[in-house]
Amino acid sequence: MKKITVLLLALSLTLTLCACSSSDKIPSLEEIVENGAEWSNEQLQQAQGCTLADLEKAWGEADGELPGEYAYFWKVDDTTSVNVYYHKNAEIEHITITGLEEASDTDDEQLTAPDPQPTQMSLAQVGGSGFELSEENAKTILQILDSGSWVSDATDCASDCVLTFDGRTVYYHSDCGTFNERLEQGHQSLRLSDADRETVNAVIQTVIPHDISPNAPVE
Repeated sequence: MKKITVLLLALSLTLTLCACSSSDKIPSLEEIVENGAEWSNEQLQQAQGCTLADLEKAWGEADGELPGEYAYFWKVDDTTSVNVYYHKNAEIEHITITGLEEASDTDDEQLTAPDPQPTQMSLAQVGGSGFELSEENAKTILQILDSGSWVSDATDCASDCVLTFDGRTVYYHSDCGTFNERLEQGHQSLRLSDADRETVNAVIQTVIPHDISPNAPVE
């Protein structure tokens, strides 16, 4: 009986020594986020033999497992999580932090990314001189062109105005509110609603004040 007791005590001592040697040195999730992954990995190296079970004792149950990886993650807040990668024997390999770097990179991009250049759009009467539209008017017309339902055919409408922008030349008949565009693979046209036609005609009137009427056919 004494031999069995001694054997059990020896086995218990062996398991204790094989467990995480410095479990009290496991940093909290908040400390990891504050000090970074490099510092955290150094702390875990000092706690040789730590396993997932030791981390769960310190941090609670993991929030999930990373797909395709030997790794679990713990959420620190809505945007930040601590990822723990481990060997097949469940011993900790290294730690990474997600959320902080992505947020930092996004902030840097927002600070350094140049503002998109406004579309330069020229308006002219067919056969006449062109006038550059303001950024606001160009956006208004471009939005109408992009949101409309183009059909693969040109109409017989006579065009009295022409728009030039981004390498495109689009003819417009202000009376019926129809755009026509010649393309290498064919022609396309866009018939506006009454509201959109009034909007486009109002823009034209601010640039070329005249009684809008067709004066040139589409070629």
